[in-house]
Amino acid sequence: MASLSGEQKSRKIGDMDTILCWYADARSLCERYIPTFFRFRILAKYGISGAVAAVVQLASLYALTELAGFWYLSSSVMAYFAAFAVSFFMQKFWTFRSNNMERIHHQALWYFCITAINLVLNTILVYALVDIVAIRLLPFTQITPLIYLFAQIIAALLISIESFFVYRHIFHGTKKK
Repeated sequence: MASLSGEQKSRKIGDMDTILCWYADARSLCERYIPTFFRFRILAKYGISGAVAAVVQLASLYALTELAGFWYLSSSVMAYFAAFAVSFFMQKFWTFRSNNMERIHHQALWYFCITAINLVLNTILVYALVDIVAIRLLPFTQITPLIYLFAQIIAALLISIESFFVYRHIFHGTKKK
């Protein structure tokens, strides 16, 4: 076991300076060995928030299509709105740390407008991937009955790239001080 330096021996456990120093040392080690967490933390949070919303969306899509018997495009629209609430609150309060409640109505309206545009893009992409690419352009391959889920995943990934930059702008500079 390594011996402690003179400075480390003089530190007292419970001393606030010691605790802050240990915190700084731990953070420094993490920054050195886990640089992507600290440098790309907002992207990681955005990805996690998106993944949670995607699980809500895919589970709703599957349940509405397979269990409730809705047409896959109708299910896709309903599932998109189910994921809206989860996504908005996670992006606002956790990802972008926009805790200011004064602008929440304004932010929700903009977020809803972007979501509505993304819904149109999502529906077009799902339709194109299922009915045009999978069925018409690939007629000689065996199409899985759950192709709409794969189409939804691809559409969500494409839309998430565009959305990050727009959402960052919506929630920028609204942290409560």
